[in-house]
Amino acid sequence: MQNPKKLEELYTAAIKVFGKFGYKKATVEDIAAEMGWTKGAIYSYVKSKKDLYDKAVKSRMRKWLKKAMEALEEQGDIKEKFGELCRKSFLYLSQDVELKQLLINDPKIFPLTLNEEMSADKMKGNILYHFKMFFEEGIRQDCFKEYDTTILTNLLYSMYKMIILETCALEEQEAYKTLDLAIELVAKGLYK
Repeated sequence: MQNPKKLEELYTAAIKVFGKFGYKKATVEDIAAEMGWTKGAIYSYVKSKKDLYDKAVKSRMRKWLKKAMEALEEQGDIKEKFGELCRKSFLYLSQDVELKQLLINDPKIFPLTLNEEMSADKMKGNILYHFKMFFEEGIRQDCFKEYDTTILTNLLYSMYKMIILETCALEEQEAYKTLDLAIELVAKGLYK
């Protein structure tokens, strides 16, 4: 039986190594060395390097999504929640150095668009799904202009992704100024 704590440690080490070297250059040996494990011990938890990469990224992205979704549970109107959703997500990334480095090296791990054919289970874990539900709620509350929420979600998420990738190398204060300006620019066109 797999030890959940050890599995989480493995994912953390994998994210660190993949972030440092990129997927192609990183090896299972590098991850084993980071952990102080053997390759065989790693393969008792995962099937392959690709399996480890996918599971480690998914685990870290779930944590990021959870942090971002906390903003939606807070009190306040939907307009305030929109800014908080962006800021909390951004804050998590600024504090998670390994994930940030991985995103710089492998920006493809971001889901690119909301695929309407995606299975319901996959979609619920997908940040784009949550963004779409958020925008639909803003429209229902008559706080946001009425747009096609799939197009809106894909457009705003693409912009958000670009901002994250572009600000990864900036000092934190400058990155937040950029994010706040982007939120203000978007919000003025989104709010009624």
